[in-house]
Amino acid sequence: MSTGHDAPVSRREEDVLERWGVARAIHRVIASSPSGWSTRIGLYGRWGTGKTSVLNFLEAIESESKSLVVRMSAWSAANESDLIAMLYEALDRKLAKSVGPVQAPSRLKKVLHRAGLIVQGSGAPEMAGAAADGYLPGAGAALKAAGNFVLSKLRLERADLEELHALAAAAGHPRVVVFIDDLDRADPRLLPKALLALREMLDWPDFAFVLAFDKAVIARALGEYSSAFGESADRFLEKIIDVPFELPAPTEAQAQRLAEQALNDCCDFVPVDVRRRIAPWLPTNPRTAKLVARRLGALRAVAARHDPDELDWFAIGVQTSLRLALAPLAARVETDMLGIGKDFREHFADAAKEKTDPQKVIAEAVAEFATGDWSESDRRWLRGLVETVKLARRTQAEPKIVYEMELLVDEPPFTWREYRELVDAWIATPACHMLASALGAAQLRSGKSPREAADDLVGSAVSGYDKALDEAARTSALPAFEAAMEKASKRLRLLERLFGETAIGELQSACFSKRQCSALFRVFQQWIHFRANVADVALRYRERSLLNTALSRCSEPKAMYEATDPRRGNSLLATPGLDPAAKLQWLEVAREPLIGPVLQEVVAWFREPDGVARQAIGEDDVFGTWLLESPTSPLYRDEAASAALCEVFLEAMREPSTAQSENVRENAFTYLVWLTEGRRSGSWIGSEERPTLLKQHASLICSAWGAIAAVPHQHRGIQGLVQVRQRLLDYGLQESDLSMPQDLSGANHSAEKGV
Repeated sequence: MSTGHDAPVSRREEDVLERWGVARAIHRVIASSPSGWSTRIGLYGRWGTGKTSVLNFLEAIESESKSLVVRMSAWSAANESDLIAMLYEALDRKLAKSVGPVQAPSRLKKVLHRAGLIVQGSGAPEMAGAAADGYLPGAGAALKAAGNFVLSKLRLERADLEELHALAAAAGHPRVVVFIDDLDRADPRLLPKALLALREMLDWPDFAFVLAFDKAVIARALGEYSSAFGESADRFLEKIIDVPFELPAPTEAQAQRLAEQALNDCCDFVPVDVRRRIAPWLPTNPRTAKLVARRLGALRAVAARHDPDELDWFAIGVQTSLRLALAPLAARVETDMLGIGKDFREHFADAAKEKTDPQKVIAEAVAEFATGDWSESDRRWLRGLVETVKLARRTQAEPKIVYEMELLVDEPPFTWREYRELVDAWIATPACHMLASALGAAQLRSGKSPREAADDLVGSAVSGYDKALDEAARTSALPAFEAAMEKASKRLRLLERLFGETAIGELQSACFSKRQCSALFRVFQQWIHFRANVADVALRYRERSLLNTALSRCSEPKAMYEATDPRRGNSLLATPGLDPAAKLQWLEVAREPLIGPVLQEVVAWFREPDGVARQAIGEDDVFGTWLLESPTSPLYRDEAASAALCEVFLEAMREPSTAQSENVRENAFTYLVWLTEGRRSGSWIGSEERPTLLKQHASLICSAWGAIAAVPHQHRGIQGLVQVRQRLLDYGLQESDLSMPQDLSGANHSAEKGV
C-alpha cells in the first residue's frame, strides 16, 4: 500500500490511472526475449504521470516470475562512470541479499576497484584522484580521457557475467531485470553520455534493463549537447532503447477518479458535493493533482476554527488548482479579474474594443502564459479553469478572496467565529485579563507575534462592528432591528475598551496605528447619515467620541491627516450616497484632533537638519509642502501653531550659536524661498495669493527672517539672502520689520551700485 502524500502506488486496487496494463505489457516483452539476448526497454512519461508506479507493478510481476529485480535511481549520479558504478553497487547488494554475503563473492566490487572507484559509506562511489571532479578548471581533454579510461575498466568480462548468471541461477532467478529510474532528474549535461555509456556497457545476455524518464527532458538535453540531434530525441533513443513504451496522458475519466480519490484522502472535512465539483478542475498531471489536494488538506485545522459555511471551499479549491497549474497566469487572473466590479482592468480593454469580450481576454491570457509543453487540450482546460475561478469569485469582495487564499500559507490569530465568542465572553465578564488571555491563545494557535495578534483583534473588532451595523440596516422588523442594534452596541463597547485610556502595550500600539485609525474612520464615516431613530443617534454620538480619542492618539497624525484630506480624493473618504456638504462638515470636526499633533510635527521640522527641504523630496510625499505653503493649511489657521513656530525662530535669535539654531536658520531660509519664489517643481500658493498670505502672517515671516539675520553670513550666501529680503519687501512687508545686519547692509549697498 502506498504511503505518504506523493508516494507512487504499488497495489493494483490503487491503480486509478490503469498503469497495471502497461506493466503487464513490459513484462511480456521481457518474458518473450530470446535466450541470451539483452533487452533495453524505455518507459517514457512526463513528470508525475506514474512511471514509478509502473515500475512498482512490474517489480511485483517480475518477482512472481522469479526474476531478480534490481532498482536504482540515477538522480545523484555525477557522471557516466558514477552511474555505471552505482548500478554495480545496487546489483551487488541485491545478489548478496538474495544468496547471502558469504556465498556471493563481490566480483562487482572488484571491478569497481579495478576501475579506480572507491565505494563510499553513503552508497555514492567516487573516482580516486583529482580527476574525479568533472568541474575542476583546466581538466579539459585529460579529464575526458580519464573518464573513458574508467569506463573501459568498468566493462564486465565474460567471466564476470558468467559468475553473475551462476549466482542468480543458484538463487532461483532465471533472469535479472534492472530498473533505472529518475534519469531525467540527473544533471542534463550527464544524460547524452550516460545513455551512450549504458548502450555500450550493458549489453549483457539474459539481462533486461528498464529505463524510466521524461523524453522531453532528454530531448532538451540532447539539443544542448549537440544541434545534430535537433529537437527530437527519437533518433538518438533508437540507438539506445530496443522497445519503447510511452505512458499516455490520463483520460478524463482517469483524471476524475484520481482527483476524487486525492480529495477524499486529504480533504474529508470539505463537503462531499463540493469535492465532486472541484475534482474536474484539478490538473490532469497526477502529481500536481495530488499536490492541490494536499494543499487543501493542510487547511483541516484552520477549517475547524471557522463557521461551517463561512469559507467558500469550491472557490478556494479551483483557485488553488490554478495557482499550482500555472502560477504566472493565476497572478494575472487574481490581479485583474476576480471580485466584485473587477471583471478586467483597463489595460486589457484599451488596445481594442473586442478585447472587452471576457472569453477573448481569458484566451489571450492563457496563450501568453501557457507556452512550451502545454498542449491545446491543456490550454482548453486552463481557459475553462480561469472562467470557473472568475465565476466562483464574481460576487465576492477582494478582502474575502485575499483572506481565504492567505489561509493556505498563514493562520489568522482570530477567525470570525472566535471573535464573536470573545465578544460574548467579554460582555459577560468585561475584564482586561480576558483580553490578555485571548491574545495569548491567538498567538499560540497562529504563531504570530504579540503585535500581530493585537492588530488582528483590533481589526476584527472594527470589522465586527461594521457587520453589526450592516445587519441592523438590512432588518425591517422592529424586534429584529432592536436585537441587531443591541449587538452593535455591545461590539462598540468592546471597541471603546480597546481604544480607551486603559489600552496598554501591544493593544495600544495596534489601536493607534494609522491602519486601525483609518479602518475606524472609514466605518464611522460610512454610517454618519443613519440618524433616523434614537438608537442610531446614540451610536453616532459614541462613535464621534471614540474617533476623537483614536485620532488624538494616532501614532502617525500627519499621514492620517493627509489620508482624510477631502481635497486629495483619497479612497478613505469614498462614501457613496452621502451628501457632500454633510460629509465635509463631519470631516472638519472629525479631523480636528489631528491638527495639534500634525502642527507639532511641522514645528519640529525646523529644528531638524534639512527638515523643511526633506518635505519636497519624492513625488509621493508632497503633503508636507502643502502644510508649509498652502493658505488653507492649518499652520496659518491655528494661532497656537503659528505662535509655536515663532517661538522656535525667537529661540534661534536669542541663542544663535547653537547647532539647533543653525538648523532653524537653514530651514527658515528654505521656507521663505518657497513662500516668496516657489519651488522648482511647483507651489501650493499662487502669485495672487502670496501678498495676502505674507502680510496676514507678517509676524511669523518676520520672525523667520530675524532668525536668519541673527548671525553674519559667508560671502557666497549673502546675495540669496538679499534677494529673499527684497521679495518680502516687494510683497508689502515693512522694511523696519526686516532687520539688516551690517554684512547684509554692505552687500545690499554693493548690489545697488552694481558691484
